[in-house]
Amino acid sequence: MRAGGGHGRQSRFSLTRRRAHSRIVASRPLKPGLNGVSGGGADDTEQRRTRHCDALSGSGYRTGNRDGRIGSEKSMLITGLTVGLLQENCYILGCEETLLGVIVDPGDSARAILKETDEMGLSIEKIINTHAHFDHVLAVNTVREATGAAFHLHQDDLPILRSAPDRVREWLGARVEPIVEPDCFLEHGQRIEFGDESLEVRLAPGHSPGHVIFVDHGNRQVFAGDTLFRGSIGRYDLPLADGAALLRSIREQLLTLPDEYVVYPGHGEATTIGIERESNPFVGRMATLSSL
Repeated sequence: MRAGGGHGRQSRFSLTRRRAHSRIVASRPLKPGLNGVSGGGADDTEQRRTRHCDALSGSGYRTGNRDGRIGSEKSMLITGLTVGLLQENCYILGCEETLLGVIVDPGDSARAILKETDEMGLSIEKIINTHAHFDHVLAVNTVREATGAAFHLHQDDLPILRSAPDRVREWLGARVEPIVEPDCFLEHGQRIEFGDESLEVRLAPGHSPGHVIFVDHGNRQVFAGDTLFRGSIGRYDLPLADGAALLRSIREQLLTLPDEYVVYPGHGEATTIGIERESNPFVGRMATLSSL
């Protein structure tokens, strides 16, 4: 984890972009917490302005509207919601041609997630989770019931999923119902398809034993969960975490992608493979941390 969900406010950031376009839209950095080695904070209103980050050119930030649509070419529809007390990034992905979609990591604020899917005009077929820490799964039950979508998770994260109510009580002092068991198990190398869009599943354990990432080769982007962050990596001091496995996963499953691939993390700002390969203090070119 790095800083993910509970019962909190949410903010919205549109990520829809044209194929191969370098401009992305991201939320603010998050404060240090449950999910990673570093972080920042987010505004507490759904209507806040987002900031456009030209991640490939490194030109920094400038304020913009929340529309995020660039050009007229058909591409994957993407909208992000930062949800919960731990400020987790939930992503809603859709096929522009068929309006079939999936939801990645519905961590909290189910009502806001469902409202957004309605506004996008999507029919949600699948809920796909990078992992099962509570900040990434608290909205699964409600979203699954409302949409009829099948819940997908890697089998090795079942112990974490089943312990979610206990972790919420420890971290937040709150009570939640158990999260429903997955309808389907994710496997390394599997393809998640929705309409004309496709995501490759890659097993990337370390932050949790069954953590996966979703790679969209067609649009050169990856939904990385709590593995790789802008200038940081996921936490490895949590139950069932493994620091050496996390470093290996990042190097073998993420840093093997081309530099231009945009990384959409489970918390905080988006980045690119190239930026992290060069400057990430844990796994970048000049990193001194070779093992944990």
